[in-house]
Amino acid sequence: MLLDIHTSIFKTAVLTLCALLVLKVAVYIIYNFFFHPLSKYPGPPLARISRLWSRIGNFQGRKSERIHEAHVRYGSVVRVGPNELSFSTPTAVQAIYTSNDFTKEQSFYRAKRIFHENHLFSFRDAEAHKTRRKNFSRGFSQSSMLDFEPHVSSKIKTLLNQWATRANDGPIDVYPWCHWLGFDVIYHLMFDEDPGSVQRGQPHQVMKYIKAWKPTYIYKEFLPQMEQYGVYVPGTIGGYFRDVRTWKNYALTLVEGIRQKDSHTPFLRNVLSAEKSENTAQPLTNSELAEECMGGMFGGSGTTANTFVYILWACLKHPKVVEKLRSELLQAFPEPGLVPDYQTCSKLPYLQAVINETLRRYPTIVATLPRTANNDTVIDGIPVPKGTIVGTQNFTIHRNEDAFPLPEEFIPERWLTADGSETRKASWTPFSVGSRRCIGINLAQMELSKLTAAFFLRFDARVDETMTEEDMRMYDTFNAGPAGARLLAMNATKVHDQSGRKVVKRRKIALACEYCRKRKTRCDGRQPACSACEAKGLSATCLYEQSSLTTKRYVSDLEARVQEYERRSQTTFLMPSVTSETTTDRNSSPAQDTFLGQRKDNRYPQIQQQPGMAIPDDPPSISFESFQSDDRLLSPPRTESVSSDAMVVVPYPECSNDKDLGQSSSISFIQSMLRTVTRDHSVFKVSHHPAKNSYPFLQTLDEEALFLPPRRVADGFVQAYWRFLHPILPILHRPTFTGSYDKLWMVDDAKGSDQICNVDDAVFLSTVNIVLAIGCQFSEQIEPTRKSSMASKFYQRSKALLTDEVLDHPTLALVQLLLLTGVYLQSTEYANRCWNTVGLAIRSAQSIGLHLDRKRGSINQLEREMERRVWHTCVFLDRQLACTFGRPPMVLDSSSVPKPEMINDEYLSETRQGVQPTNAYPQMGCFVYSCDLFDILHQILVEFYVKKKPNPHNRSTDSWLGDEIQVIMGYHRELNKFQESLPGSLATSDSTDESGDALGSRILHSRADAFACVVVLAAARLCTVLNGDIDKASIQASWSQCMRVFDKYKLHSPAASHAIKILEVLEARLPKFGPGINKFPPETQIHTGEQDAMAEQGDDFVDDNQRQLDSGELVGDLPEIDFGSTWALLDDLLQCESSSYNVTNHTSQSSLSSGIWGGFL
Repeated sequence: MLLDIHTSIFKTAVLTLCALLVLKVAVYIIYNFFFHPLSKYPGPPLARISRLWSRIGNFQGRKSERIHEAHVRYGSVVRVGPNELSFSTPTAVQAIYTSNDFTKEQSFYRAKRIFHENHLFSFRDAEAHKTRRKNFSRGFSQSSMLDFEPHVSSKIKTLLNQWATRANDGPIDVYPWCHWLGFDVIYHLMFDEDPGSVQRGQPHQVMKYIKAWKPTYIYKEFLPQMEQYGVYVPGTIGGYFRDVRTWKNYALTLVEGIRQKDSHTPFLRNVLSAEKSENTAQPLTNSELAEECMGGMFGGSGTTANTFVYILWACLKHPKVVEKLRSELLQAFPEPGLVPDYQTCSKLPYLQAVINETLRRYPTIVATLPRTANNDTVIDGIPVPKGTIVGTQNFTIHRNEDAFPLPEEFIPERWLTADGSETRKASWTPFSVGSRRCIGINLAQMELSKLTAAFFLRFDARVDETMTEEDMRMYDTFNAGPAGARLLAMNATKVHDQSGRKVVKRRKIALACEYCRKRKTRCDGRQPACSACEAKGLSATCLYEQSSLTTKRYVSDLEARVQEYERRSQTTFLMPSVTSETTTDRNSSPAQDTFLGQRKDNRYPQIQQQPGMAIPDDPPSISFESFQSDDRLLSPPRTESVSSDAMVVVPYPECSNDKDLGQSSSISFIQSMLRTVTRDHSVFKVSHHPAKNSYPFLQTLDEEALFLPPRRVADGFVQAYWRFLHPILPILHRPTFTGSYDKLWMVDDAKGSDQICNVDDAVFLSTVNIVLAIGCQFSEQIEPTRKSSMASKFYQRSKALLTDEVLDHPTLALVQLLLLTGVYLQSTEYANRCWNTVGLAIRSAQSIGLHLDRKRGSINQLEREMERRVWHTCVFLDRQLACTFGRPPMVLDSSSVPKPEMINDEYLSETRQGVQPTNAYPQMGCFVYSCDLFDILHQILVEFYVKKKPNPHNRSTDSWLGDEIQVIMGYHRELNKFQESLPGSLATSDSTDESGDALGSRILHSRADAFACVVVLAAARLCTVLNGDIDKASIQASWSQCMRVFDKYKLHSPAASHAIKILEVLEARLPKFGPGINKFPPETQIHTGEQDAMAEQGDDFVDDNQRQLDSGELVGDLPEIDFGSTWALLDDLLQCESSSYNVTNHTSQSSLSSGIWGGFL
C-alpha cells in the first residue's frame, strides 16, 4: 500500500514536471511568435522560435545559403533567430560594423578562441582589440609584405614546377596543393621557417590540427563548457579538442625558439620590436603570441587557398576571360617562366577585376559576423531594441543586384567601368569593413595576384569533365570552401617551361628523334631539334626519320595546298560538280522540326554532330573517283543545292527547291539549259563528304553571350513576354519555344554540351536573349530605372550571336529573331537600326518563300500557320514603321498569303487539323484584325503618299474638285465597316465606367478628327498663283461657304471648331480684304429662318450622328455649295497672300505658318 502511494506521488510529480515543461515551451513559442519585440519582422517560422534553424544550416554547410533564400523571400530584414536580425543592404553594413553602437556577440566570438586565449578575431573588447591590432598592423603592412615577397615567389615557383612535372600524367587535384601553398606561406611568415609542404608534395603535420579546430568552435558555440572540458570527452569529438591542444603546444615550442633567434621575417621583426617599444604597456606572453600565430595560420591559409581554387574554377569555365587575362599578362610580363612581381600585378586592371569578381562571387568568408546592439538604435530605418543580435553576410551583400547586375554570373568586366563604382564599393566586403577589417588583406592580395598571374602565364589548363557544380558548391560553416574539397584540372595541358618556351605534351614514339629512339628516352618531338638534344648541345645531330615527318602540321600544310588548288579552280570556271552516292537525296521531303514552329529546309546544309563531340578544324574529306580530262584542277566541293552570289543564282541540275526564286530570276533561264546536261557529261566526278565545321564563325562567338540569368528571373521575363507581346504579335510558337527553352536548364553530362554546334543553336540562343530583353521591360521583378539597362545587356548578347554568316542560311527561326529584334529596337534610340532590321527580316522571309502561299500537302498545320503568322508580322511591322518614319513600305501587296487562322498555339497540330474550341478565348483575334486594320492604313499610305505626284504645286486649280474629301470619306466608311466586323471580344464596350469611356473616346477620336484633313489640305497648298479674274465678292462668298461647312460639323467633331479658329487666324493675316470676311457677308447672309432650320437640322445630326458619319451624308446636305470652286478660291487666296508675305515680310509668313499649325495642334 505504501509502495503504491509512493509510486503514485512519483508519477504525479513526473507528470507535473512534464506539464510545466510543455507549458514553458508553449509560452516560449507563443511569446516569440506574438509578443517578442522582434515579432513584427518576417522570417522562417522555426527561426522565430529557436536557434535550431541556424544550427541545422551549420551542420549542413548551408547556413548562409538558407539566410539568403530567406532574404529573397521576406525582404531586406529577416528574423533568423528568436533575438537575431539579418540585414541585406550596404547601408546596414556601414551602420553595424563601423559604429560603436554594436559589440561582438559573445557566444559566437568566444567559441572562436582557439585554446583558452583571445586573438585579434575573437577579441570583444574594443580597446583591447585596438591595442593588439596596433602591435600587429606593422607586421602586415604593405612594406612588410613587399619585404616578404621573395619567399612567396619562391613557393609559387615551386608549386608551378610541381604541376608542370605532373601535367602530362592526367588531371591534377589542385585543391590540396593550393592549401599546401597557403599553409607554407603563412607558416613561414609566422614562425620564420619553411614547412616544405609544396616541395614534398605532402601536407605538414600541423595541417591536421588546423583542420580539427573547425568542428571545435561549432561545438563550443552550442555548449560553451566544451572549451574547458572538450579534451576529456572520449571519441571523435574529444579528439578534435585534443588535436587543438597538441597544436597549441607545438606553436608554443616554435614561439620559444623564435624569441631566441636574431633574424626574423618582416612580420616577426615588427611584432617583436613593438614589444620593446616604450608605448607598449605589456609584451605578449608566449601563449598569447602562439594564439595569434595560430589564428593567423587558420585565417591566412584556407581562405586564400579556397579563393584561388575558385579563381581557377571560374576562369577555366570562361575561356574568353582567360584569353583576355593572358593577353594583358603577356604584355606586362614577356617572359612567362618568371613569377610576376606584385607591384606590377596590382596595376593590371583585368587581373584585379578577375580577383575582385571571384571574391564577390565566391567569398570565402560568407557567414554573418554577429553584433549585439548596446542600446536601442535604428538600422536602415528599422528600430532595433537593445540586446538584439544583428549582422549582414557577404553571401547576400555580394548579390546586390543594384551593384552587381546578374549577380550569379562571373563577369570581371563589371569592375572596369566607372558607372556604379561607389555602389559596388559599398556592396563588396570580402575583408569586412571598419576597424575589424581583415589585418592580412595585403598578404592575401599579393598572394592571389602573383599566383593567378604566374599560373595563367605558364599554363593552358581546363577543368576535368568529372567536376560538377555540386563539387564546387560553397560549403559554409564559418569560412567557405568547395563542398567536394577538390578541383581536378590541368589535364591535357600545354605548359611553358621556366625559360618561357612552349613545352608540348609527350607524343608517340614514332615522332621521336633518332638519338632519343636509340637511348629510349623521352622525346618531345620538337623540330628542328628536340629539347633533350638541345640541352645536351646536340642540336646539329638531332635527326628524324622520314616517316616521322608526317605530322599533323605537315598534313595540314598539304590540305591547305589542296584547298588552294580548289580555290583556283573555282575562279577559273564555274561548272556544277556532280553529287555522288554520299550526297543526300535532294528530292526527299524536308525534315520536320518544331523549333520555334519552323521546318528544317533541306536546301541548306545542316550540321550533324555526335553528342559530346566538339567541332574540329579538319577540312572536308574529298575522294576522287575518276578523271576524263587532263585538267587536274578540281571543282570546289559543293555544300548547297544552289550556288549563288549577290549577282547571279546558279542551280544544280538536281535542285528542285527553287520555287522561292521568281520567274524573272537567272535561275529560270539557266535551269532550262542545265536540264539538257546529264551527269555523264561532267568531266569528273567528286565524292564529297560535308565539312565537319561548315560554320567556323561559331567557334569565335563571345562566350559571354551564352550567359543566362538565374532560372527564376529568366522565367519571369519570359512570362512577361507571353503576357504582353505575344497576344499582339504572335511571332513565336509558345509550346515549341517553351520546350526548347526548358532544355537549356537541363543538366547534360555529355562532353562538349556547352558548345554551339550549328546555326540553329546560335539563332535560338539569340532569340532567347531578345525575348528576355523584351520581357524584362514589362516585368515587375526589377525596378523601372533598371529595365532599360538590363534589356540593353540582353540585346547585346543577342546581337553577339547574330553574326553576318547566319544570314547566309535564312530560316524561319532567323526571320522570327529579326522581327523580335525590330520590335525591341522600337523602344530604343536606334531608329534607323529598327527600320533596317525589319527590312532585313522581310528580305529573309522572301528568300525562303514566306511571301508565297504554300499549298503542298507535306506542309502541316503548325508549319503553315507559323509561316503565315511570321509573314503577316513582317507586313504589320513594315506598314507600322512606314507610317512612323514617313517612308514607303516594302511590301505593297500581301493578299497572296491568307491571314492566319484564329487558333491558339496549343491547338495547332503537326499531324492533323487542329480546331479552336468554341469556349476558348481566341488569342489570335487581336493580331488577325490588326492585320485587317493595317491593310486600310496601307491603302491610305499608298493613296496619299506613294501615288502623290512629285510636284503638287503645278496642279491647276480646276483639277482639285473635292477628290481628297471624297477619298477621305471612303476610308472613313472602310473604318466603320471594320469596326462593325469586330467580334464581341474585341469590340469597344458600351459600359459607362470611366475606363470604358476613356477607351471609347480614344478610339472615336480618329473618327471625330476625320475632317481635320480638310485643314491639312488647305494649309498644304501655299504655293499656287491666284487667278487674276477672282473678285472680292467671289472670295467673300467662298470664305463664307467654308465657314458654313465647318459650322455644320461643329456639333459632331472638335476638328471643325479648330478649322474655324484657323480661318480666323487667316483673317487676321489678310488685312487688305478688311475685317469681317469670316462672317457671312450681306449678299450671302443667312436669314433668321434659315438659321433656325440649320439649328433644327443640327439637332437631327446629333440624334442621327452614327448613320450620317458612316454614310457620308453630311456632305450631301449642302448641295448648294460648289466644293470645287469654293476650295479652289480659298486655296488661291491663301497662296496669293502667302506669296506676298514671302516677298515682303518673311517673318510674317513664318508667323502665319506658326499660327495655322498652332491652332490645328
